[in-house]
Amino acid sequence: PPRAASMSSQGSQYKRRRIEAMSPMERLAEQAKLESLEAFNPGTIVRVSLTNFVTFDRVNFNLGPRLNVVLGPNGTGKSTLVCALALGLGARPDVLGRSKDPSKFVKMGHDRGTIELELKGSRKNILITREIRKEGGSSWRLDGHPSTKAKVKGVVKSLNIQVDNLVQFLPQDKVSGFAEMKPPQLLRATEEAVGGEAMLKKHDQLIKLADSWINEEQVLKNKQELLEGLIEENQMRESEVAQFKQREEALLHLDDLNMKLPWLKYENSRQEWKDINEKSKEAKKKLDEEAKEVTPLKNKVGKQTRKVSQKEKAMEEYSGNIKKFEKQIKARQNQDRSYETEISNLTYEIETVEKEFNTKRVLRENTEKTISKYDAELEQMPSEAILEAEVAKARKKFEKARQDKQKQEGVKRTIESEVMEIDRSMQRIDHERSRLNSQASVVAAMAHNHLNYNHKKGFTWVQENSRRFRKPVLGPVFTLMKISDPVHCAFLEMQIGYNSLAQLIVQDPEDERLIQSEFKKLRCTLRVTSVSGMSPYSSPVDPVSLQRFGVTGTLADTFETTNPLVKSILCSNHGLASCYTATAGADMAKIHEANVGTIYTPNERSQQSRSKYSANTTSAISNIRPSRILAKVSAQADTSRRDNELSRELHLLQEQKDQLLEKLHTLLNSAAYRKMMDKATSIRSQIQEAAKNVDIRRNVVRKRTTAESRLADLVGNGSVEDEKEAIAKKMKSVFGKRLSNLGKLTEFFTELTDATLKVDELFLEYQQEHHMLEGLKAMMRDRVLRFQELTQENDELKRAAVVAKKTASQLRKLAESTVPYTPDLVPKFEALPQTLDALEDEIVATTAKIDRIFIGNTEVLADYQKRQKKIAALTAEVEELKEFHSKANSTIENTQRDWLAGLNSLIEDLSERFATYMKNIGNLGTVTLDKESRDYSQWGIQINVSFHPEDGDQSELQKLDA
Repeated sequence: PPRAASMSSQGSQYKRRRIEAMSPMERLAEQAKLESLEAFNPGTIVRVSLTNFVTFDRVNFNLGPRLNVVLGPNGTGKSTLVCALALGLGARPDVLGRSKDPSKFVKMGHDRGTIELELKGSRKNILITREIRKEGGSSWRLDGHPSTKAKVKGVVKSLNIQVDNLVQFLPQDKVSGFAEMKPPQLLRATEEAVGGEAMLKKHDQLIKLADSWINEEQVLKNKQELLEGLIEENQMRESEVAQFKQREEALLHLDDLNMKLPWLKYENSRQEWKDINEKSKEAKKKLDEEAKEVTPLKNKVGKQTRKVSQKEKAMEEYSGNIKKFEKQIKARQNQDRSYETEISNLTYEIETVEKEFNTKRVLRENTEKTISKYDAELEQMPSEAILEAEVAKARKKFEKARQDKQKQEGVKRTIESEVMEIDRSMQRIDHERSRLNSQASVVAAMAHNHLNYNHKKGFTWVQENSRRFRKPVLGPVFTLMKISDPVHCAFLEMQIGYNSLAQLIVQDPEDERLIQSEFKKLRCTLRVTSVSGMSPYSSPVDPVSLQRFGVTGTLADTFETTNPLVKSILCSNHGLASCYTATAGADMAKIHEANVGTIYTPNERSQQSRSKYSANTTSAISNIRPSRILAKVSAQADTSRRDNELSRELHLLQEQKDQLLEKLHTLLNSAAYRKMMDKATSIRSQIQEAAKNVDIRRNVVRKRTTAESRLADLVGNGSVEDEKEAIAKKMKSVFGKRLSNLGKLTEFFTELTDATLKVDELFLEYQQEHHMLEGLKAMMRDRVLRFQELTQENDELKRAAVVAKKTASQLRKLAESTVPYTPDLVPKFEALPQTLDALEDEIVATTAKIDRIFIGNTEVLADYQKRQKKIAALTAEVEELKEFHSKANSTIENTQRDWLAGLNSLIEDLSERFATYMKNIGNLGTVTLDKESRDYSQWGIQINVSFHPEDGDQSELQKLDA
C-alpha cells in the first residue's frame, strides 16, 4: 500500500521529470539512493514466511521498500504468495476468488500450515502469525502473543491496509471484478485506499448535505405551490361572495314558481278533459252518418259484379271458337305448303331430265373419241406375249448375276462379322476401363477426404487460383504416389507422416511466396515445399549386400510418383533411401551392425541411433500402424495397372479391326467386284423397263374396256319426252288438290274473322262494365276506411277522456297536498307566467341562473377569511425556508471545494502516472473524475484508453469497461 503521507503534486512531478531525464544507470543509482533514504513506510510488508502452505514446505521472502516483482514459471507458487498475504492479513478466502475454506491451503500430508507476516510499524515492526489447521479453524498471534482475528484486523485497519479493496489488493482471479466496477464504486475504493479518512468523510458529508438540500428544496417548492394555490383560490372566491345574495333571491323566486306549477298543471288537465269530451260527441255524430251511406253502395257493387261475370263467360265461349278455327286454318295451311313443295319438286324434275339428256349426249361423244385413241396406242405397241418374253429373258440373266454377287457378298459378310465381333470386344474393354476410372475417381475422392478441414481450405484455394501460378503446383503428395505392395503403404506413412503426405510442391519461388501469403490470411497450416531446397539422395549401404540377412530393399524402391520431382523431395527430406525393408524373420542385429539406422518389417519398425558425444547407442522398436491414406493410393495403382493391360488389349484389337477394314476396302474397290455390281444393276434396269412396258399396255387395255362399258350404259337410256309427259300429269293432279284446299281455307278465315269481331265487341263491353265495377269498389273501400277511421277515432277519444279525467283528479289532489289554495295566493300567482310552457321555461331559466351562481360552501365568507390568515403565515414560513436553503447551498459549495481540492490533485496524479505507463507500452490512457451535478453518490472515476493509436491521437480514447 502507498505511504500515508505523500509529497505535494508539484514536488512529485518535478522529481519524476528529473529522474526521467537521467540515463538508465543514473536512474538506478538515484532509485537506490531514494530507497536507502526513505526506507520502509508504516504498513509496508517487510517479510513473509510460509510453512506447509500449498506448494511450499518452508520459505522466507524478504521484501524491499518499493516495488517487488515475483517471477517464475506456472505452478511455482506466485499466486500462493498472494493468497498467503490475504489470509495472513485477516481477509476472507472469497477475496481471492478461489477456495472458501482456509484449510484447503494447508499442504497435502500435513495437519497444519503457518503464515507469518512482518509489517513496518510507526515505532517498531509488527509480527502477525496465523496457523491454519487441516481439520478446520485458525489461531492468531500478534508480536508473538496469542490474539484474535478481530484484534489483528484492527491493527491492519490502523495501517490503512485494505485487502478487500480491489484498488489496493487485486488478485488475478478478481481482475474481471475490478473491470466491472462502476465509476462511483471505483471512486469510493480509491478514496478508501489513498484518499485518507478526511477525504472519505467529506464525500459522505457532501452526499448527506446534498440529500438534505434536495429534500429541503422540495419542501420549499411544496410550500410555495400551496401559498400560490391559496392566493389564487381567494381571488376566485371574491366573485362568489358578491353573487351569494343574487342566488338567495333566485331561490325565493323558484319557490313561488314551484308552488304555482301543480295548480297550473291541474287547470290545463281539466281543460284538456273538457275538449276531449266535445271532440268525442262530434266523432259519434259523423260515425252514424257514415253508416247510413255504406249499405246502398254495397248493393250497387253486387249488381255490377254479376254483369261483369256474364260478359266474361260470353268472351270465353267465343274465344274457344276462335282457337278451333285457328287450328283448322293451320292444318289447311300446312297442306297447301305440302302441295306447293310437291309442285316445285316436279318442276325441278322436268328440268333435271332435260339436263341429264344433254349431258349424256356429250359424254357419249367423248367416250367414242377416247376408245378410238386407245385403239391407236395399242396398234403402235408390241404384243403382250413379246413383252413378257423380254422380261423372262432379262430375269434369267439377272439370276446368274445374283449368284455371282452372293459369292462376293458372302466374303464381305464374313469380314463385317469379324469386325462386329472386334467392336463388341472393344466396347467391353471400354466399359471395364470406365468402371476402373470410376473406381479410381472414388478412391482419389476418398483420399482427398482424409485432408482435414484446415488443409482442404488451402487446397481448394490452390485449385481455384491455378491460373495465377507460373508453374503447376503438385499435390497433395499422397495423390501422386504409386505403391504396388499394400504393406509398404504402412511403412511409408509411418516414415513420412501425414503433414508431409498432404503437402504441396511448388516449382517456382514466386508461386511459393504467393501461396504462403494467402495461406497466412486463411490461417491454413498445409505445408508448402519448394523444389529449390531439394538435395540428392543415396543409400548408405547397398541393399543387395544385405539380402542374406533378410533385407529386401529401401523405402525409396517401394513406390513411384507421377512426377520424378515428388519422389526426389520425399527421399531427400525423409531419408527414404536410408530406411530399409526386410522380411519378418530378418536378422536385425546383423543389419544394424552394417550401419543401418531404420528397418521396417511387416510387424515392426526397428530404429537404432548412435550418440554424437559417446559410443552409446539407443534402440527403439514400435509396431507397424495400419495405413489410413496410402492403402487407398495402392488400390488406385492396381486399378491403373489393370487399365494399362486393357489399353494394350484394346490397341491389339484396333490393329486387327484396321486390317479387316483394309481387306474389306480392297474387296469393295476391286475391278471384278465393281464390274459384277454394274452388270447386276444394268440387268435390273432392263427388267424394270420391260415390266414397265407390260404394265403400260395392260393399263391401256383396261382403260379401253372401261370406256366401252360406259358407252353401252349411255346408249341404253329411254326417251326424254315420255319422262316429261309423265311428270306433267302428276303436276296437274297436284294443282287440283291444292285449289280445293284453298277454298276450304277461305271459308275458315271468314268464320274466324266473324268470331274475332264478336270477341272484340264483347271485350269493349266487358271493359266498360269492369271499369264501372272498379269505381264502385273504390268508393266502397273509401267509405269502409273512413268508417273504420271514425270508429277508431271515437274509441281513442273515449279512452283519452277517461285518462284525462283521472289525470286531472290526481293533479288536483297533488296540488292541494303540496300548496293548499288560499285567496292570498291569487295576486302572487297572477304576477307569475299564466301558461304551463311559460312557467316551466321560467323555472328552467331560474334554475340555470342558480346553477351559474351556485356556491357549494355555504360558509364561503368564513372560509375566505381563514385562507387570508393562512396566506400570511405561509408567506413568513417561505421566506424563512429560502434563507435556510441559501445557507445550506453555501455549506455544500464550501465542502465541495475542500473535498475537490484534494481529490482533483489525487486524480491528476493518478492520470499522469497512468498516462506515462500506457505511453511506455505504446498506448494512451487517462483517469478523469465523472461528475453528476449535485448527486455526489453517482460521482465516479472514469478510465479512458486507446490501444495502439495512430500518432498519439487523443480523440481515439474510449471508456474502459468490462
